[in-house]
Amino acid sequence: MHNSPHSTNHRDEFSRYSAEGKSALKQPCEKQLSSEQLAAWLETHPLSPTQIDCAVAVMLKILDGKCKMRPAEKVVMTLLYDQIKTKPGQLLTGEHHSLIAAARNRSEDDALRMLVYEKRLLAETAISRPVMKQFKAFIRETGLLEDTKADDENN
Repeated sequence: MHNSPHSTNHRDEFSRYSAEGKSALKQPCEKQLSSEQLAAWLETHPLSPTQIDCAVAVMLKILDGKCKMRPAEKVVMTLLYDQIKTKPGQLLTGEHHSLIAAARNRSEDDALRMLVYEKRLLAETAISRPVMKQFKAFIRETGLLEDTKADDENN
């Protein structure tokens, strides 16, 4: 394995997030959003296949340690991913879901971490930047995440 900035700088975050797994979902967050509340939000705001792809790409970014969202937002996005992972996307496939499941369970696997990173880059290439920005605006405008300008547009 080569020493890239990704493997050195984000290893701890990848390991921490993956190791915390479901316990991270029990931590208090700003919105205190439950799985039931998220399911209700999805009932009133069903995601399109393209938006499902965006949610999968965000989950990949959370797992590879490059996501700049606040910790509470990462928890909400993880809950969202868990609710939509069985729904069909437009571009991203079951292969991505299998990879995410493996990464959540095997955080110390360097080869797996690099594969998550590579798949995330490919997902972001497949999903246009305007589409991703529209998705992020949608989840903020509809109240899933707080509408804040503190976010980096590259989350």
